[in-house]
Amino acid sequence: MLKNYLLVSLRNLKKHFTYSFVNIFGLTVGLACTLIIGIWVHQEYSYDMHFQDSDRIFRVGVNFFNIGNLAVGPEILHEKLSAYSDVEYVTSMGSKGDLTFLVENQEITIERGFKGDKNFFKVFSYPFLQGDPATALDEPNTVVLTEEAAMKLFGKTDVLGRVLEAKDDTRTYKITGVIDGSNRSHIPANMFFSMEAPNTGNWASASSYQYVKMKGENPAVRLAEILEEQQAEIQSMFAPDVQLDEFKASGSYIFLPMMITDIHLQSEQKFEPSSTGSKQTTDVFAGIALLILVLASINFINISTARATTRAKEVGIRKSLGTNRAELIMQFTMESVLVCLIAVTLAIGVGEIFLMIFEKITGLELLSTLFGNPEQFIIIYLGAVLLGVAAGSYPALYITRFKAVHVLKGNLETGEKGMLRNGLVLFQFSISICLLIVAIFIYNQLSYIENKDMGFDIDNVMVVEIMRDQTLNAQILKEELLRKSYVEAVSINQRMPANSNTLSISSVTNDEKKEVYIQQFSGDEDLMDCLGFRLLEGRNFDEDIASDTAAMIINESAVAELELENPVGKTVSDGAYRIIGVISDFNYESLKKEVGPAMLKLAKGSANNLSIKFSGEKSHELIADLNNIWASMGAKGEPSYYFLDENFARLVEREKVLSKAVLVFTILAMFISCLGLYGLSIFTAERRTKEIGIRRVLGASVSSITRLLSQNFAKPILIAFVIASPIAYYISKDWLSDYAYRIEVSWVPFALGGFIALMLGILTISWQSVKAALRNPVVSLRSE
Repeated sequence: MLKNYLLVSLRNLKKHFTYSFVNIFGLTVGLACTLIIGIWVHQEYSYDMHFQDSDRIFRVGVNFFNIGNLAVGPEILHEKLSAYSDVEYVTSMGSKGDLTFLVENQEITIERGFKGDKNFFKVFSYPFLQGDPATALDEPNTVVLTEEAAMKLFGKTDVLGRVLEAKDDTRTYKITGVIDGSNRSHIPANMFFSMEAPNTGNWASASSYQYVKMKGENPAVRLAEILEEQQAEIQSMFAPDVQLDEFKASGSYIFLPMMITDIHLQSEQKFEPSSTGSKQTTDVFAGIALLILVLASINFINISTARATTRAKEVGIRKSLGTNRAELIMQFTMESVLVCLIAVTLAIGVGEIFLMIFEKITGLELLSTLFGNPEQFIIIYLGAVLLGVAAGSYPALYITRFKAVHVLKGNLETGEKGMLRNGLVLFQFSISICLLIVAIFIYNQLSYIENKDMGFDIDNVMVVEIMRDQTLNAQILKEELLRKSYVEAVSINQRMPANSNTLSISSVTNDEKKEVYIQQFSGDEDLMDCLGFRLLEGRNFDEDIASDTAAMIINESAVAELELENPVGKTVSDGAYRIIGVISDFNYESLKKEVGPAMLKLAKGSANNLSIKFSGEKSHELIADLNNIWASMGAKGEPSYYFLDENFARLVEREKVLSKAVLVFTILAMFISCLGLYGLSIFTAERRTKEIGIRRVLGASVSSITRLLSQNFAKPILIAFVIASPIAYYISKDWLSDYAYRIEVSWVPFALGGFIALMLGILTISWQSVKAALRNPVVSLRSE
């Protein structure tokens, strides 16, 4: 029986090739998009879930003295939390960065090194290929490698007991384990080094990550209770005259516990060990995938129901020969499932092509490949069968309800006047137009951000990280670079805008005792010229004025927060600082945040960075000269540098990817909608073949016939625009509200989105309408 159903299904697909092609191609594109996004969404939500008892493992960050939410936590937590019986393990982890090793006279760099104490692998259940997780980090100067790192260093994984010699220090490290590090985690480590458990009694210190594995039920609730007890202890130390509730409300010291499975998508804390994702973006993609799948399914339902009347005689004959309705439903459902199975098979191949195109457009690798594990294929094909049954159930029930006696007498009354098809077209284009309008708003916002004046110069500025080599004389390096004709200014400084470091000082006005937290940027007297800060009043730092070491230059927001009039010459923090100048506001963080109080401070004793302002297209020449000067000074390794405009670009990288991704999938959604519209236009032209022939014989023009065939589809598109506009307005306004600096919600994107959708719809319909109108009327009148 199944063989017969399959043969009949294949014959029908071949007989009605155009409809079959539109159905299969539309489903293929829709399923390819759904597969790509669906697997990516699952991947984003699966971070750290492979660890055993992941729902009982938490990271405890902190925000003390309002300096911002930090992923790192106070080291003293290790000792304090270990004393509770509800706590199974506490472990600390720190970042070690990239290390270069000498292996058989070759220098091999392994990126992303971290260090953990002896409890680390008791909390994080990495699969060990070699070694014992219970003791792997017990001894000093030991290291555990991932399988990938072991292969890169030695070309094999059987490396237990071997010793690694680091290039940049005198220590050697004994390999005590090899792990499988292929699962996705917020800790993207290639190697773990042993470290001593932190032992400090300072609640104001936070330089490492603190993780805790809880016992018992409701671990999150119990951990919150424990941390509240610690907060009471902190309050008694830092603010004994203040009530605990008042201390909590002040935000002076806040613990930030977070389950590790939530870190990747939900953390917005500073000093994350890796770049995080976005739950909002992931959910947006998931919604788009679902909408695209719905659009593709609507095409299938629309075209299948449209073809119902052409198969009415087939149904009548089958019923008259004794075929019951259940068998007919099985036959038509089999055809639906077959179409979905063919489409999903093609979708896997098309999806690979889409992945390459998407990566080319967005610059982001969503997935390395769609060809995952066997379980994924089982789920994909099972989903295709379910989709076939779901999407084909209504057409099957609709087709098989025709009565044989009425069909064979030629008195077919289906009761279907095209309202369902028009309604589905309306729904399709409502979704597509809404996506299109939102995509235009997102694109305009990102263009605005990219072109916004940041309040200082970010172009043609190279930042060299010099803190790693303490033997390097930054002043000599600065003087050598200034000898180059294309170098305009060089500054030695400690922190750059758009950098992840956060520093603050407490300022108090003498008269009002107003406490304000200010972002501090320290550097030499050339910092202002190098970065192009705009001086509004006062003067710059002067190295010949000794008192300038206690001077500060503040921005407009700091003046407003401190409520100062004529700020130049006034002192703050009980005379600790004297204001010598005011600069205009500048964006030192993401444009999602408003500019806050900031200050420049003269600091020549220590330096993290060397900022170089250069002219013209001289970046390659600067890199070459920097390498030569660096080597001539005997500095270790090669200089590490970045360009300031690229660093700022990373602040909006996530939004840029979202913008391009939404645009790509919106185009595909419009394509699927137009493809379904094209299939329906073919059906309409075929159904009205004789009518068109008669109208041509009676003198109707091609344009009038085209307009006649097109008007039934143009109306739903216009109505769809009316429906989609308020929805798109709400979504766009809500999305833009996340930005402190944003474009205005104007009518232009709505008009542009509606115009594009209408033009695409009309072009799609007109193609088949014109073709039908140009057909020889003699041929049309002979058609059956």
